[in-house]
Amino acid sequence: MDTREKNIKEAEKSKREVAFFHLQRALSAAGCDIKEFEEVETDGGERMIIAHFPHGDKYANITMDSAPTALWDVLRQIPDLRM
Repeated sequence: MDTREKNIKEAEKSKREVAFFHLQRALSAAGCDIKEFEEVETDGGERMIIAHFPHGDKYANITMDSAPTALWDVLRQIPDLRM
Protein backbone atom coordinates (compact mmCIF):
# COMPACT_ATOMS: atom_id res chain seq x y z
CA MET A 1 0.00 0.00 0.00
CA ASP A 2 1.45 3.36 -0.97
CA THR A 3 1.37 6.55 1.09
CA ARG A 4 -1.64 7.98 -0.75
CA GLU A 5 -3.75 4.85 -0.13
CA LYS A 6 -2.69 4.80 3.51
CA ASN A 7 -3.69 8.46 3.94
CA ILE A 8 -7.09 7.79 2.36
CA LYS A 9 -7.71 4.83 4.69
CA GLU A 10 -6.70 6.87 7.74
CA ALA A 11 -8.99 9.73 6.69
CA GLU A 12 -11.94 7.33 6.24
CA LYS A 13 -11.27 5.77 9.65
CA SER A 14 -11.23 9.22 11.23
CA LYS A 15 -14.57 10.07 9.57
CA ARG A 16 -16.08 6.81 10.85
CA GLU A 17 -14.84 7.48 14.40
CA VAL A 18 -16.49 10.91 14.45
CA ALA A 19 -19.68 9.56 12.88
CA PHE A 20 -19.97 6.72 15.42
CA PHE A 21 -19.28 9.09 18.31
CA HIS A 22 -22.24 11.22 17.23
CA LEU A 23 -24.42 8.17 16.51
CA GLN A 24 -23.80 6.86 20.03
CA ARG A 25 -24.78 10.23 21.53
CA ALA A 26 -27.93 10.44 19.39
CA LEU A 27 -29.00 6.88 20.23
CA SER A 28 -28.37 7.46 23.94
CA ALA A 29 -30.45 10.66 23.84
CA ALA A 30 -33.25 8.67 22.21
CA GLY A 31 -33.21 6.08 25.01
CA CYS A 32 -31.02 3.34 23.48
CA ASP A 33 -28.82 1.68 26.10
CA ILE A 34 -25.62 1.77 23.98
CA LYS A 35 -22.38 2.40 25.88
CA GLU A 36 -19.98 2.89 22.95
CA PHE A 37 -18.91 1.75 19.51
CA GLU A 38 -15.47 0.32 18.86
CA GLU A 39 -13.90 -0.29 15.44
CA VAL A 40 -11.58 -3.29 15.18
CA GLU A 41 -9.79 -5.11 12.40
CA THR A 42 -9.74 -8.91 12.45
CA ASP A 43 -6.71 -11.06 11.67
CA GLY A 44 -8.35 -11.71 8.30
CA GLY A 45 -8.44 -8.00 7.49
CA GLU A 46 -12.18 -7.46 8.02
CA ARG A 47 -13.31 -4.28 9.77
CA MET A 48 -15.92 -4.74 12.45
CA ILE A 49 -17.83 -2.42 14.73
CA ILE A 50 -18.46 -3.69 18.24
CA ALA A 51 -21.48 -2.10 19.88
CA HIS A 52 -21.04 -2.34 23.64
CA PHE A 53 -24.30 -2.71 25.58
CA PRO A 54 -24.78 -3.41 29.32
CA HIS A 55 -26.26 -6.81 28.32
CA GLY A 56 -23.35 -7.76 26.00
CA ASP A 57 -21.62 -6.89 22.76
CA LYS A 58 -23.05 -6.99 19.24
CA TYR A 59 -21.01 -6.99 16.03
CA ALA A 60 -21.40 -5.53 12.54
CA ASN A 61 -19.15 -5.99 9.52
CA ILE A 62 -18.14 -2.68 7.92
CA THR A 63 -15.36 -3.96 5.64
CA MET A 64 -15.01 -1.64 2.62
CA ASP A 65 -17.61 0.83 3.97
CA SER A 66 -17.34 4.60 3.82
CA ALA A 67 -18.52 6.47 6.92
CA PRO A 68 -22.14 6.95 5.75
CA THR A 69 -22.42 3.35 4.57
CA ALA A 70 -20.90 2.06 7.83
CA LEU A 71 -23.57 3.89 9.84
CA TRP A 72 -26.33 2.36 7.75
CA ASP A 73 -24.77 -1.13 7.92
CA VAL A 74 -24.45 -1.01 11.71
CA LEU A 75 -28.06 0.09 12.15
CA ARG A 76 -29.16 -2.67 9.76
CA GLN A 77 -27.01 -5.44 11.28
CA ILE A 78 -27.63 -4.71 14.99
CA PRO A 79 -31.38 -4.82 15.76
CA ASP A 80 -30.78 -3.71 19.40
CA LEU A 81 -30.02 -0.21 18.04
CA ARG A 82 -33.51 0.07 16.56
CA MET A 83 -35.48 -0.68 19.74
